[in-house]
Amino acid sequence: LLPGDRARRWRRAAVVSVVTGGVAAITLLAIGYIWGAIVFGWAVASNITSIRVGDRDVDDARFDLQIGQLLRRISTHDPAAGAELAGLVAQLSPGRQGAVKVAAVESAAASGDPAAARWMLDRLPGEVPPALHALVHVAETSGAQGVVELEEIFERRPDRLHARWLAFALLEAGRFHEIVDVVHRLPASAPRAEIVEAVADVAVWAGSDAVAHAVRAH
Repeated sequence: LLPGDRARRWRRAAVVSVVTGGVAAITLLAIGYIWGAIVFGWAVASNITSIRVGDRDVDDARFDLQIGQLLRRISTHDPAAGAELAGLVAQLSPGRQGAVKVAAVESAAASGDPAAARWMLDRLPGEVPPALHALVHVAETSGAQGVVELEEIFERRPDRLHARWLAFALLEAGRFHEIVDVVHRLPASAPRAEIVEAVADVAVWAGSDAVAHAVRAH
């Protein structure tokens, strides 16, 4: 009966339960029904936990929205977006810090803003894969350096993320057609489907439908 979407209804119901359960627990305790008071007291504690978890969910959704907006601004070379993102990332857990940092650096590098990519790589908190440093090096040198390092990393650890970065590096170096052979030489243990789609996405983004088709053909 309460208004709002499902999440808000659950939180509002929990608030109502805390109030009514608290009154019930105090009343039962006053008249000597100890077990009834314990049951209602447990219900109150459970609903307080639900309210707190709900508040964290709202905070996470708010952070995700703000981060998404800032990543879009980074891709359009907004000079203020990096500093604003740094303030938000500092409030996240270490695990989430690394994920957001990867997305921000990749967005800046792929959009042709190597200076912003370097700034965020050096300034944003969070641990990132070594390959991300090579990706920034590729962006800074227009593919003259860093490509070999990414090729070696991908050979040791062929996965979706490294495939996307290697594809971008070869594109920057003017050797994008080579990514087709790289994908065709994948070992049997590699997650082929994920890698193919990651490379095809870069090809479509780069406007190279021929490469996307060739990668998906095998």
